[in-house]
Amino acid sequence: MILFLALTAAFGCAVFNGTAAIFEKIGAGKEKRRPLASSFALAVTENMSYLLGIALDLLAWLLTMFARS
Repeated sequence: MILFLALTAAFGCAVFNGTAAIFEKIGAGKEKRRPLASSFALAVTENMSYLLGIALDLLAWLLTMFARS
């Protein structure tokens, strides 16, 4: 049962990482050019596709930690 949970977590991690990469690519494509003095954090918080990608990356990382334990 533990092996099944670890394999499921590893599969979920792969799916979430792949989906996150797609959302981050979409978000990066929507981003407008800004001057260097512009705040990166402000630009990221305005981009929901990119934020969703980051959230999926974090979820995938948590699943990786679960699968490794």
